[in-house]
Amino acid sequence: MAAVRGPFGQRVRALLFGALCSAAAATALAASGGAELPRATAALGGFAFPDLAGSRLMLLGEVGRSFPDNPPFPEMLSAAGTIRTAYCAGGDSHRIAFGGRQKADGKGNGRQHSYQFEHLDGLVFKLNNAARLPEHEACFLASEPFARSLTVVPVVSLTRKSWPPETPACSASLTKEIASQRKRAVANCWAIAGSPAHAGLQVALVEFARQGKDALASLVVVDGRTTVFADQQGDAGRSGSVWRVDDGGVLNPSQFQAVFLARRGGAWVFAVSWRAPEGESLMLFESDGETFRQLLQESWYQMAV
Repeated sequence: MAAVRGPFGQRVRALLFGALCSAAAATALAASGGAELPRATAALGGFAFPDLAGSRLMLLGEVGRSFPDNPPFPEMLSAAGTIRTAYCAGGDSHRIAFGGRQKADGKGNGRQHSYQFEHLDGLVFKLNNAARLPEHEACFLASEPFARSLTVVPVVSLTRKSWPPETPACSASLTKEIASQRKRAVANCWAIAGSPAHAGLQVALVEFARQGKDALASLVVVDGRTTVFADQQGDAGRSGSVWRVDDGGVLNPSQFQAVFLARRGGAWVFAVSWRAPEGESLMLFESDGETFRQLLQESWYQMAV
């Protein structure tokens, strides 16, 4: 498999579809000291998507992967019974039960989404209630010990469902505060999610002014006077693929969705999906002071045939 040099200088695998590595994957590798982050772990869980009926969820397995499993898939298979909660759509929780291992049937087209659910290799979980999930939903399936340590704070998307989608700008005061805190001019700031029950809590996406080839954005959780940053590094030297493959150099806030936000002791835990034409990148973070440390990195290849 092709390998490329990421924006932090590490030699990294092309986790996302083609010769270029996503900014999310490169940033995750940098944060982990160059080691490939796991897609899922028995202690935490992993990301999943629903079938077309919206009644089952799949955590992808090992078949069809273009990079090694970390940890090995058998470890996830043995821990599947401890995964009993799915967090979807801003933290909406669903009780789930492990339904078994599904093996790939060889009839799929290589895409990893709801339309190919029946053909894919992975762990299948069934919703225990009558809820039905939309076909493009991204969920985090939490192990029971991890779920018990979380206090979920519900958030809702602030992106307007128009075409093209519209995401409101951050307030002038927040934009100024972030620029001052990071000592770097802000080119764009969008409020992508908020909490109706917690005034002053929001999730923002910030694009900083470029410095030569250095393109920097950050997902920011704002809670009153506290801001926590999950930096996403781009490469302005790749004019057609600064952030994601074939993005035209544009950071699109409507492609981001907060899967869930929670407190874990004194830390924030934050899961986010980042959709793009070639597929979806999913990240799980935990805060450490004013920065987020990435715990998991998943990618689903979904480019249209």
